[in-house]
Amino acid sequence: MTPIKKKFRDFIYCFKPLPEYYGKEFKKIYAFLNESRNWSREQMKAYKLMKLRQLLSHAQVQVPYYRELFKKHGIIPEDIMTFRDYSKLPILTKKTLQQNPDRLKADNFASFHPIPGATSGTSAGSTKFYRSSYQEAFRKAVLWRIFNEYGYAFRQKRATITNPSSFDPDSPVYEYDRIENELIINTSHLMAQRFEESYKAIQRFKPAFIWAHANMLGLLAEYTLRNNLLPFDIPLIGTYAIKFEPHVRRLVEKVFRGRYFEYYGNRENTIAAWGDNNQKFFEVSEYCHLEVDTRASGGKKDEGDLITTSLHNYAFPLIRYHSEDYVRWLDYIDDDIPYPALKLIGGRGRDMIVTRNGLVESYVLINMEKKGFDKIQSFQFEQLSLDELVFRVVPKPEYARERDEKTMITLIEKALPCKFEIEVKYVDSIPPTPQGKFRWVISPLALDYVDQYES
Repeated sequence: MTPIKKKFRDFIYCFKPLPEYYGKEFKKIYAFLNESRNWSREQMKAYKLMKLRQLLSHAQVQVPYYRELFKKHGIIPEDIMTFRDYSKLPILTKKTLQQNPDRLKADNFASFHPIPGATSGTSAGSTKFYRSSYQEAFRKAVLWRIFNEYGYAFRQKRATITNPSSFDPDSPVYEYDRIENELIINTSHLMAQRFEESYKAIQRFKPAFIWAHANMLGLLAEYTLRNNLLPFDIPLIGTYAIKFEPHVRRLVEKVFRGRYFEYYGNRENTIAAWGDNNQKFFEVSEYCHLEVDTRASGGKKDEGDLITTSLHNYAFPLIRYHSEDYVRWLDYIDDDIPYPALKLIGGRGRDMIVTRNGLVESYVLINMEKKGFDKIQSFQFEQLSLDELVFRVVPKPEYARERDEKTMITLIEKALPCKFEIEVKYVDSIPPTPQGKFRWVISPLALDYVDQYES
């Protein structure tokens, strides 16, 4: 499609219902989801088990990795009759995914119009994967059902704080999407402590809903409080991507005064869940199957590693994928909701760094990925003072200190909006939290800084 034709098409769609723009597949899934939300618990379980069995049959026939795995373990998809049967299948780890990117592709891979993606590297190195276009349409329909349930309708004003395509300091602070009626704020400017223009744009726009990474709301809230500015009067606040840490939420609630909900997912899209209270989330059972592996829980029968399966990614199936998040399984806690619940105990929360000008969040990993620097396995910041950081790094075998350290430090400095003295320490490993996640930042200073707003 030529740019002129695309511009004309987009103009026309501004006057049509938004689902028309998303397409027939989205509309069909969205209608299905609005019907299935009224199913009984048993209907939902039956649907999910059926989809799991269909996915296994497809994987055996079409996906080389699973064809060999099932043969090795004597697994016959037709014999998987219950969820208990399914839970006995081997777990797919991130390491195995990294080692088998081609063998996890279906033989008819192209027919699913796959969309490439990569993880953010919160637990290890960035990992490449693919989502089918149908899975992506399903994910979008799931999000819109959640939005609607919280009172946000198609084409109401929305402000979205999202990752930029680049970290060019001259890039627009915000853009407006006419089709979505959406103000799009570029996170790089917030991470670089350029808040004023974003703050004013959101206040002028008066959105009905703001959709953002939890820590980005934290940065904007802290700026608002520090400068004694007016709070935001936005009816609905939604967060995604990471765990909403309690101290960050307390800070945000002082400035963003509305109803909250959280969306829990990962880039691989093997998880879809939503909630609004104390890290409690409900599984979207039409989209995914969630389980808990209790072997790492020290004997606690309802806690453990979260194991996930997306029901609709036939292009690149991730069957019983280890999410590397740690949860407590709550099972069915509401008679009126046909979805099981879980509580997120440890996962993709990220602490922030405090500077002489307020809070910041590092985007070191993203900056390195954008610049093609792929020689680090994992890293961690420890803040010693307002001006001093320790950067612990586990280098990959191809990393050469004499050649690469200067480049690495330059990339770190460009990803931090303030000047720090940075001490690099090379280590063999970085101990994870008890829940199996790496902490990106250790900064008691930042926690103490947030506490000043508690009075």
